[in-house]
Amino acid sequence: MSNSIPKTFLQGRHKKQKHSLLMPIFNCDISYLDEITSNEECSTIKVKIIHIWKSTTTLMDSSSNDENINMLLMDEKGNKIHACTNHYVLKLCRPMLKKDNCILLSNFNLYTGLEGMQLTNHDGKIYFKKNTSISVVQDFNFVRDGFEFIEYHDIITDEKYSKLAFDIIGLISSKPKLKAIYYRKKTVIVSEFKLQNLNGDEVNVTLWEDNADKLDNYLSQEYIQNEPIVLVIQLAKINTWGSCWIKKYATQKPGLSIKMTALLMKYF
Repeated sequence: MSNSIPKTFLQGRHKKQKHSLLMPIFNCDISYLDEITSNEECSTIKVKIIHIWKSTTTLMDSSSNDENINMLLMDEKGNKIHACTNHYVLKLCRPMLKKDNCILLSNFNLYTGLEGMQLTNHDGKIYFKKNTSISVVQDFNFVRDGFEFIEYHDIITDEKYSKLAFDIIGLISSKPKLKAIYYRKKTVIVSEFKLQNLNGDEVNVTLWEDNADKLDNYLSQEYIQNEPIVLVIQLAKINTWGSCWIKKYATQKPGLSIKMTALLMKYF
């Protein structure tokens, strides 16, 4: 989360528009994600957790690291939003926060105008509170998986992807190479390789730390040696390297380097 003060701070309330039946404990109507904006307060939402990952927060005195849970939530129209529950409320709702769970959520905070990389097209980010209401439900009517793949050339030509994460799919067309680099005052492991689409276009991809290890472990299995591997990556982003935007570098040379954060990888 950025250290800057958000432009908007919203709290939950009930809306009159109704889309589907709610469980009695909520006693209010459901809003779609595109109905909760910077100009109005939000009500109850019904969403599916399509991706979930952990992050840590270092206390001001550096005495310990506290765990946070980040989620990618999707409603029944396919809209998505980034959500986070901090360490001080996590223990209250952890059992219900599992990938593919469908939940009713109300009485949360919505921040908009945050700086930095956006993970979805929604301008806001949801934060859980100690009194946030959450319940697991079964009636979620949307069959898509939540991926929205973009064309390789759009990564370079569309300016919005300098601030917006995206999903890509492609054939691993070069052998991934693990190496150690010094980044932000520590040594990290990265994996570098190329992805190729059906048109033969390629992008350079860099996976970091745990994701680099996951790919390396998968490719080391004997039964897939020399087999073609298609990789699906969610929440990829263009990042800076040194003082230059990699995106600008990519307009001069073939390919594009991408730093992956909080990604979901699938192999075919």
